[in-house]
Amino acid sequence: MDIETGELQRLRTGSGPDHDQQRPFLVRVRFASEDPARVIENVREVLTCVVTQRGDWPAFERWPRLLPAWFVQRCAPEHPEPEAAGPFDAEAWLRRWGGR
Repeated sequence: MDIETGELQRLRTGSGPDHDQQRPFLVRVRFASEDPARVIENVREVLTCVVTQRGDWPAFERWPRLLPAWFVQRCAPEHPEPEAAGPFDAEAWLRRWGGR
């Protein structure tokens, strides 16, 4: 089974008892939600869109058409990269990222 087929199967049915032996890299996350099943369903929908991309990787501007509309609508627009104006200001970035 190729990687794409294996990932799609895992997204659709979850990981099986021997999954850790098949994949050396596994990310586990914890989250709180009033509807965790819906969160997992949403994650699977988005990841399925990503995993099924074949050939040349889509250009940045194509992703809004490839990903589910509900996901794109909830994403914040990307900020343009600042001009090369000196060293990176981590504190300013954290304030902006945290919405402070």
